[in-house]
Amino acid sequence: MRRRHLISFVLAGLTVTVCASFRTAITPPDIGTRPPPISAGHWFNWIGDGPTLESLSGRAVFVHFFVCEEPKKAAWLSLLKFHHDHVDKGLVILAVTRDSRADVKNLLDNYPLPFPVGAASDMQSTWGSGGDYGQVVLDTNGEVFHRAGTSNGTWNGKLLKALKGSDRLGAKACLRLFPEGGHGKRVKRVRELAGAGKLAKAFVALDAIDASTSASEDEREQATVLRKALENHLATLMKQIEEMLERREVLPAKGALEALAKELKGHPLGDAVRARISSFSDDETYSVELEAAEEYERLVESFWRRGWKKNVARFEKLVEKYPQTRAAQKMTNFWIPHPW
Repeated sequence: MRRRHLISFVLAGLTVTVCASFRTAITPPDIGTRPPPISAGHWFNWIGDGPTLESLSGRAVFVHFFVCEEPKKAAWLSLLKFHHDHVDKGLVILAVTRDSRADVKNLLDNYPLPFPVGAASDMQSTWGSGGDYGQVVLDTNGEVFHRAGTSNGTWNGKLLKALKGSDRLGAKACLRLFPEGGHGKRVKRVRELAGAGKLAKAFVALDAIDASTSASEDEREQATVLRKALENHLATLMKQIEEMLERREVLPAKGALEALAKELKGHPLGDAVRARISSFSDDETYSVELEAAEEYERLVESFWRRGWKKNVARFEKLVEKYPQTRAAQKMTNFWIPHPW
C-alpha cells in the first residue's frame, strides 16, 4: 500500500511539473513578426546604445543562442565566416547565452569572437528557442526572417536575402542614440539627429532650443532631459571603449574613438576623446598591441582565402614576434591548435 501511494505521489508530481512546463512554454515569434526585446546582463564586444531592436533598426541581425559549457557545438568557425563575409554589408551578429558574465569572459579568452556576445540573458526563454542552441535572422525592419535549430549551409542564402538594403554603418554605428519620449517639432529633430549618430548637430539643435525666445517651458524641459541623455551616452561610449582596451581589443576601440573624434570635431565634448587618442602616442604597450592586431587581421583574412595549412607557420611567427599580445593569445588558443 505504501509503495502504491508513493508511486501515485511521484506520478502526481510529474504531472504537475509537465503541466507547468506546458503552461510556461513560450511560442517562438512567427516569421514576419517582431520578436521580444533584445536583452542581456552584460554585452562584450559592444560599443554603443543597446543593442536593442531600435538601435539595430535598418540592419540585418543574426541572433545565435549558445551555452559556454560545450563551445565546440556553437559553430564558432561558421559564425566567424559569416561575420567576415557579411559585416561590411550591414550584418550584425549577436551571440547570446544565459551563462554568467564570468563564464563568457573565460570563453572569450579562448575563442576570438569579434561580434557582440551577451551574457546572463533570458532571450533563450523569451524568444522560445527551445534549447541551448538556435539561430534567428531579423530583417532590416526588425522582423523575424528565418529561424533554425542549428547552423547549416542554407544560412548564406538566407543572410543574403535578409541583408538587402541593410545599413552599412561601420564604426560610426556606435554614435547612434535612441532616447525615449519627446514631442514637438524641434525636440523630435534632436531625437532624429541622435538616432542618426549626428551628435554634434544634436547638441547644436539643443542649444538653439535653449536660446529660443519662442520655446515653451515644456520644450526646454525636454531639451534638458535630452542633453543629459546625450552626455550620458558619450560617457557610456568612453567607458565601453576603456573596457575594450582593458581586454586588449584595440582595433574596435580605436575605430570607435576615431569615429567619436570626427563627429565631435571642434566641439568641447570631444576634448576628452582627442586627449585619449593623443595619449596613445607615448603608450608603447598600445602600439605593440595595435601592430599585432593589424597583423592578426591580415592573417585571418589570409586563412579564409588560403586555408589553415598555408598559414599556420605565419600564425606561429606572429606569436614569436608579439608573444605577450592579445593577438598572440588568440592565435595560440584558437587558430594554431585546430587544423581547420
